[in-house]
Amino acid sequence: MEGHAVFQIFLISLLGSICLQNGYAYSEMENSTAVGTNEDGSSDVPKQPMGPDVFRQLLNQETLIRMALVKNVNSLMLDMVSLKNSVMSLQKNVEQITKVSVEDIMGLKLENKKLKNSNELLTEINWKQNQTISKLVDDVTDLKNEQKLYAKEMIDRDDYLFGNTSAALSELKTNFRVLSLSLVNVDNQSQDFKKRLNEVDKSLPQTINEKFSIVSEAMKNASNQLSDIQKRIGFTAGKNSSSSGWSSGKLVFEHVLFNQGNGYDPSSGVFTAPTNGVYVFYVSLTSYDTNTIYVSITLNGKSTVSAWGRGESGGSYRNNYYTRYQTGTNMAVLSLMRGDRVWVQYGSGTGYYSDSVPVTTFSGFII
Repeated sequence: MEGHAVFQIFLISLLGSICLQNGYAYSEMENSTAVGTNEDGSSDVPKQPMGPDVFRQLLNQETLIRMALVKNVNSLMLDMVSLKNSVMSLQKNVEQITKVSVEDIMGLKLENKKLKNSNELLTEINWKQNQTISKLVDDVTDLKNEQKLYAKEMIDRDDYLFGNTSAALSELKTNFRVLSLSLVNVDNQSQDFKKRLNEVDKSLPQTINEKFSIVSEAMKNASNQLSDIQKRIGFTAGKNSSSSGWSSGKLVFEHVLFNQGNGYDPSSGVFTAPTNGVYVFYVSLTSYDTNTIYVSITLNGKSTVSAWGRGESGGSYRNNYYTRYQTGTNMAVLSLMRGDRVWVQYGSGTGYYSDSVPVTTFSGFII
């Protein structure tokens, strides 16, 4: 619409300009018929009026001018239409360019925003990397310091080792001198030893015979003593505390005073004969307070002899005193085979009395 209005204004202006030019030309022609010209070009002398032929020529010229004008106007109209189309096409292009430019601007804004975010992220990453680099620089500095300290320690240690090595070498030299002197002494002693060895070689047979006799006699005596020791078998064991309620099984004498030959077992209270022979066994048992207790010396589960500690209550305190903590004893001589077992077995009653220094005891030995 704006292009069409511009075109109309332009056309009106053009027609007005052409009319003005034609009017001006016609006026000039009329003036030329009324005013004459001198030989020097002045216009002071008027001429005669034009005739019909001249006027007809003017009309023909005007017609030609009008036809040319119409032709020019048509050409201008075509040019204006073309210009209008060009303007409209240009306007469309401008609109498209504007639209594309707006889209491009939006895209550029988004891209700019992304670039800004990326820049912020890169800035943060750069800061972190700077921190990491700073830490690495500090670590490298610390490592350099540690390396310097380590190098100093190594130098000090080398100096120390060198000093110690020097001292050790000096000591080795001294020891070598002493050893050389000692070797000289050893050589002298070796010479003396050779002399004595020659003397010994002369008297050796007689000395060997004498020594052999002495050794043989000593071995014989040692064998006899060993045989006697092996035959010496005996034990004594006791209770180092009392019990008011014992009433069954074997009486285990855990406190061992003597155990030659290791025949008695303090964990079970059983004596096992290490060898064949005749053995003597003795038991001493004290009753607990006024209780009565009865036990027997048992061989392989069979009772041989018994011991009875009989307490009694009643009477005055003085009389009652002598019926408390009564002791029963007995002895048995038994022929045992190797592996036979002997122990003290419960019979009847309850409890027994003993102390840290045993009162209730069990003993045995070979004869």
